[in-house]
Amino acid sequence: MYKRQILGDVKILALGGATEASIWSNCFEVPERIPEKWKSIPYGKPLANQRYYILDQNMENCPDWVPGDLYIAGTGVAQGYLNDEERTKEKFIIWETTGERLYTTGDVGRYWKDGNIEFLGRVDNQIKINGYRVELGEIEAALLELQGVKKAMVFLKQSTSKETIGAVLVEGNKYYGRESEFYKKMLAKKLPVYMIPTEYLKVKDIPLNMNGKKDIQKIINLANQKQNVVSDVMDKQESLSQLQTQLLSIWREILKNETIGINDNFFEAGGNSLQAIQITNQMTEKTGHIIDIGNLFEHPTVSEIERYILEDKENGDTDLLIYWIYSNEQKDRY
Repeated sequence: MYKRQILGDVKILALGGATEASIWSNCFEVPERIPEKWKSIPYGKPLANQRYYILDQNMENCPDWVPGDLYIAGTGVAQGYLNDEERTKEKFIIWETTGERLYTTGDVGRYWKDGNIEFLGRVDNQIKINGYRVELGEIEAALLELQGVKKAMVFLKQSTSKETIGAVLVEGNKYYGRESEFYKKMLAKKLPVYMIPTEYLKVKDIPLNMNGKKDIQKIINLANQKQNVVSDVMDKQESLSQLQTQLLSIWREILKNETIGINDNFFEAGGNSLQAIQITNQMTEKTGHIIDIGNLFEHPTVSEIERYILEDKENGDTDLLIYWIYSNEQKDRY
């Protein structure tokens, strides 16, 4: 039974903060009816004589809805850690913009338009994948904005051949069973391609460890158990065309992954910008058709690249001559 039903007319306050800032630094009055679109209770606003800042990597204020690092300022901020000067310098800093002393919480949040702060997770959820720095909390926030997603967790999955981003979802009953492609398509409207999870695991609830924290290892184990075979069926059971074999050989060599199939997406397979340049250069050199990074974005699989080349041939086989002339002109300039 809810506390309101037991106590009647009562105010419920949610408090947050850090030990290094006198325990409580923010407050939010929980409404009697919580809007369905909320995925958690907001942090709210700073208490009296305390201040919060949400700053980007350049220590600039983040606009509304844009995630950033949370800092606490004001009279509640401690002087530092006892007998730990190194850690004190790391966590307690002076903000040059105002000259204020700030405590670095290690949390990520964003402002709502009404000034309330929404907590999004920890900075240690930040990863680097395929040369890009990615904030997992930002991906989780984008997933939670999708209708029908009750809970979401994003994690980094590592193997010997590649790194991929996975997502664990708890869906509402009437939305249960959505395909992974639906989520990829919806996230593509909000996030760059390198931030879109490639694997989606549907669960009844997010597994927690003994401390009540999200159990990342258990989630990764579940993902490994349910992972689909990456290799394409056609690649294993049917003969490939000569062009497919040629292209696939280039992809596997540069991506260092012998399980890549003709229908596997270059970016979902862990391809980065440097490898994209290497692959397009190799495909251009060995097929005689100019294939640039733009073509790879439009046709991110071997089968699509093959179709592009064959259709291009029907329009006239002049690419190799043009490429030869272009290459030699470039060489003459240097």
